[in-house]
Amino acid sequence: MSRRFLKTTVSPLVLALSLAACSLAPTYQQPEAPVPATYPGQVGEASAQQAALLGWKSFFRDDRLKALIELALEENRDLRLAMQRVEEARAQFGIQDSERLPSIGIGGTGQIQRLPPQLRQGGPDSPSVSRTYQAGVGITAFELDFFGRVKNLSEAAYQQYLASEQASRTVEISLVAQVAEAYFKLRAAEEQLGLLEKTLEARQGTYDIVRTHYDNGIASALDLNQAQSQLDSARAALAETRRQREQAGNALQLVLGTEIPTQLPEAAPFGKDQLLANIPVGLPSDLLIRRPDIISSEHALKGANANIGAARAAFFPRISITGLLGFASPELGHLFGSNRRFWSYSPEITMPIFSGGVTGNLAL
Repeated sequence: MSRRFLKTTVSPLVLALSLAACSLAPTYQQPEAPVPATYPGQVGEASAQQAALLGWKSFFRDDRLKALIELALEENRDLRLAMQRVEEARAQFGIQDSERLPSIGIGGTGQIQRLPPQLRQGGPDSPSVSRTYQAGVGITAFELDFFGRVKNLSEAAYQQYLASEQASRTVEISLVAQVAEAYFKLRAAEEQLGLLEKTLEARQGTYDIVRTHYDNGIASALDLNQAQSQLDSARAALAETRRQREQAGNALQLVLGTEIPTQLPEAAPFGKDQLLANIPVGLPSDLLIRRPDIISSEHALKGANANIGAARAAFFPRISITGLLGFASPELGHLFGSNRRFWSYSPEITMPIFSGGVTGNLAL
């Protein structure tokens, strides 16, 4: 390979690498939160860090609830879909990021053609059939990213991947809250059902006493009707609470994504002690930016910022190169001879002139 070829080949590559940092994307500035930074009675930094690292396993104290949440994280369909979207975004980022590097491969081609006598280079007496064989290592249409179009598209895909990852965290947190809410509704219905059963038993006893007094002429018909009304109200409330308990159980099973197991840890006594009560008051507002939905929105904003840079780069020329280094011969049997070395270098430049307004609309 001659020094002149190396010089003419390496120079554009060096220039492309030197301009790889060029980007037409706007400078990103993180938006300020429209809330005060501190509040009266703000806690210390250590307490704020402790609250930020608090997970659902530390927040809930009921072992049965913890087991149900872990089951939901494994079986819930919405969470599975969110995780698959993360994998999809990761794959899309990998595909887009690969465009920043040249695609190098090996291959071979052969061309056999017959020309009429008038088009033969050697005249009418030259062979009518010509053969050409090539084999080697080549680069196919590698774009020299002078204006950062490919780089910004890769950045946009990366930010989309990060946004989808945070979105899956949002789904996970929402799922934990839904399981806890459905579980507490079920426990509340069970506790209320127990109270109503005792109430019904008491009302039944009262009615039996009033009925005995009425039969003996001690109580009036009004007293009997009042006792009967209270007994019927207790029965109706018990039936309604049973229906609410079944609905809460169905809602919990729907959130879990599977049937509620029979083998579960012992439930903790139902009350305020099931939750972690010592969360510090007066936490700093910058904890809000750690919420996954806010982080996801910021990554989406960064991705849109990168897309602006890619759209602006569409106004400028696109330069790409295609090259092949290998062997060429009119005879297949002598293709890899020492005197059959072959190379080709094909730069290409395109400049948009008229696109029906597509380029301008993308840059807006």
